[in-house]
Amino acid sequence: MKFRGNSWLLVLLAAAVAAAIYGVLYWGRVASDPPLSEVLHRFPPSDAVTIHVDLAALRRAHMGGWLEGAAAMEEPEYRRFVTEIGFDWKTDLDWVTAAKTGEDWYFIARGRFELDKLRSYAIARGGGCRNGVCDAPSATPGRRVSFYPLTPRVLAVSTSKGTMTVRNLETKRKADWAGGVPEGPLWVSFNGSVLAGDPALPSGGRLFGKVLSETERTTFSVNGGAEGLVLTMRAICKDTSSAGNVKAQLEGVTKEFKNYFERLGQPANTGDLSGVLLAGQFATTGSDVTGRWPLHADLLKRLAGGTL
Repeated sequence: MKFRGNSWLLVLLAAAVAAAIYGVLYWGRVASDPPLSEVLHRFPPSDAVTIHVDLAALRRAHMGGWLEGAAAMEEPEYRRFVTEIGFDWKTDLDWVTAAKTGEDWYFIARGRFELDKLRSYAIARGGGCRNGVCDAPSATPGRRVSFYPLTPRVLAVSTSKGTMTVRNLETKRKADWAGGVPEGPLWVSFNGSVLAGDPALPSGGRLFGKVLSETERTTFSVNGGAEGLVLTMRAICKDTSSAGNVKAQLEGVTKEFKNYFERLGQPANTGDLSGVLLAGQFATTGSDVTGRWPLHADLLKRLAGGTL
């Protein structure tokens, strides 16, 4: 069994940073910054993977150092963007929340931007702005990026094959976020159906994905604690019986991993995903299943740098 850098879980968290670099090209309007609960209610109500990265909180907690070697920083589009408008996500971006549904990405982010330069950047790429909404060709052929400012510091952005799809973020939907707003500076959340039969998951990830596909919503968060970085999970199930079944299956998958490495005589490596998956601990509270895994900074640095 080989654990690769495109792993089902951590890659989504790292992808938020890369996506922010491509999507956070634009932001501003009037009014106070929206709370995270409102941000989540703006995203289209469909099966989606939702990611939140609070870079300001990570910097305050001295947890942002592992992002500084992110491979996305070396992408030509990012370098050109920084050169033309002087934006640096390491210092100028406070937080970004993103949702992927189908082939479309939606972003809402807070940062320090010069709106005139952003509009000029879009126009220079062959796009245009109308009634405060800008749309331009993306760096990816066949796709477009559209954006408009929610507040002077918060921008709504969409990347898709369609035009002006950012308008899907204008409506505040009333649907509750299952389980409430997730906590922590870095998290990824999804409906269980998102993982069902996903061929993109590596072999180890598919086993966990199959189990979690039975949940209504699962959220993974990265937090700092006295023992260092910790990955936590909250899986919301339809009832207590389902929660007990999910917990038992997660423990069974973890045991299979342990037995596999024992047969190989190979110790778990804290610098790759084996060291994470083998250390999982699970519990149930009502219809919720919780999980906990220790994380090591070297693993996150390798993931961000694209060397895992």
